[in-house]
Amino acid sequence: MWIITILMLLVAAAFFSYLWKEDFYDTLPMATALLILLLYILAFFGKLSSIDIISIVFAGFFCILLFFMKKERRKDIVVNIGKTLGNPKCLVMLIVMGTVTFLVKDRIAVWWDDINFWAADAKSLYYLNGFASKYGNVAPEFGDYPPTLSLFKWWFLHFNSDGFKEGLMFAAYYCLNLIFLMPLLRKLKTRNPLLLLIGFIGLFLMPGMVDSVFATGTCADVTMGIVYGAFLWAAFDDKGHTVSFYYIRLGLYLCILVLVKSVGIEWACFGILFFLLLLKQKRKEETPPFLGKRVRYIVGVAAAAILAEGSWLAFCLTHRRVAKLTSAGVKMAVGGNYTLPGNTLEKMSYYLRGFSMHPMHAEKTWGIDLSSLVLLILVIAVIIIFARKKILCQQEKRRLLLFTILTAFAAYGIIFIGHITIFAGELQYLDAAVMAISIARYGAPFSIGMIYLLAGIFLERTKDTVKSYLICLAIVLATTYHPGIFYSVYNYHAALAEEKENRDNMIEENAQLFLQKVAETEELTGKRTLYLRNDKEIHWVKDTYISYEASPAAVVYGGIATDTMDEGTMEQKIRESHAEFLYVDRVEGDPTPLFAGMLNEEPFEYETVYRVLNDNGKITLIKY
Repeated sequence: MWIITILMLLVAAAFFSYLWKEDFYDTLPMATALLILLLYILAFFGKLSSIDIISIVFAGFFCILLFFMKKERRKDIVVNIGKTLGNPKCLVMLIVMGTVTFLVKDRIAVWWDDINFWAADAKSLYYLNGFASKYGNVAPEFGDYPPTLSLFKWWFLHFNSDGFKEGLMFAAYYCLNLIFLMPLLRKLKTRNPLLLLIGFIGLFLMPGMVDSVFATGTCADVTMGIVYGAFLWAAFDDKGHTVSFYYIRLGLYLCILVLVKSVGIEWACFGILFFLLLLKQKRKEETPPFLGKRVRYIVGVAAAAILAEGSWLAFCLTHRRVAKLTSAGVKMAVGGNYTLPGNTLEKMSYYLRGFSMHPMHAEKTWGIDLSSLVLLILVIAVIIIFARKKILCQQEKRRLLLFTILTAFAAYGIIFIGHITIFAGELQYLDAAVMAISIARYGAPFSIGMIYLLAGIFLERTKDTVKSYLICLAIVLATTYHPGIFYSVYNYHAALAEEKENRDNMIEENAQLFLQKVAETEELTGKRTLYLRNDKEIHWVKDTYISYEASPAAVVYGGIATDTMDEGTMEQKIRESHAEFLYVDRVEGDPTPLFAGMLNEEPFEYETVYRVLNDNGKITLIKY
């Protein structure tokens, strides 16, 4: 059935291509955005798997629609869709996506942020068939992280009928990135499949120019940068398109952008700013009535993004999915009692050194390793060169330079503020090299977005198409993160056994018993369990790995010490956890005094699942 779902996505993109007379590489990202938004709606109702049925219904409806059309119109649509799907552009794209999926199918989640959220959340979606209920989020500290990546991962994961396969998450990640980069290849002619293949290789390597994290995990900042770049290029690319295509594409991109990551709203605002700067330039080129329509259209685009963002925030508030960092940021903003950490100047020094002197890559590559500052200077230089070569007019040059400087100052300033506020306690950033990697990661939307925009301008406005693409490919090859990319698609096999062992070693014997109980107790799925562990041991790192293995059961953690805690403290701990179930590791001492008032005259048992009943604050434990 999943084949029908993929086919319907391709048919939708091909139909859009016919409808608007646009290139398939421009319409596939739009169709994908629609797919993600549809999955987003279905996830609220726990009906993700209905996408297959909807695809069949769509196919039937489309066939009925064709049947009632005039013969000439029906033939025209069918022939054009057939030509589009049989075109080398589509076939090469499918070969590339299939090859990427095959290459990464055996990968497992090892990156800390994947274990913490990005992989755990996708795993939860896979088993729950939608978003978790209130307090059922498997990563409560990251509850309000938007779901675009997780939803597309789910789509790939559900292709496999044999169960959850981690490698498909990586396939989804790389394919989604490629899809939103595809508009850069639209000028390539279909008669040269080899050049198309080379173009896709360039697209796959492009994020590695400015980031190294995406090679080891499914870094949302990279995807956000690609979608942001796609929006910038779509806003700039306003010639030769219908009004409906132009603004629907912008609206879809902006909706996806705000649903990739929480800070997507920041980049959406930058995108709207870019459009307004372009609009100011067009005042001398267009009549006032059409300018007024442009303003109304962009208001509609912004309203669609606000609706997408607002729906997610409303869901998070009603389902208690507020992330730890979001909560901390809000408290700092409204509390009025924030003071700069004592090492602010020291951290600023490391920040400036990391920004200007250290490469964005985690290790030395075979080519050129750029720093964030050098990349910013190159972006400004390229804009000036484009103007001198008549690729950009003077007005466009001024607008682009103003936009680049404003957004760079704002973006990198916000990143620095983040390091002295919500990341203030993370001492690893007192190292310029580590700080450089962090700046590259969180600044990826700016760097990738600007590279995307400039590449789009260069490829569209230069006459020698092949030469232009080869120049871009040479630049990518000279600056990308070769070791990481080689690892991501092939060399990970050499470390796979060790990575599995390292991940397994994070699960201690007592945690293995807990996970066994989780697997045996189906009712824990999608529900929150409070797991109490020895309060005298530091175990928060291992807790993260336990949560990933336990997903889709949601687990929160606490400590237990029989010699220092009393029943009141324990009852408050259980109450504040909002858990529906309780499980306690075996520790030294008699636990009975801690739970006596919560049990029905039964002795408390370690390593046992208890149901938690909360009757107006009064906690009762029932052995499951």
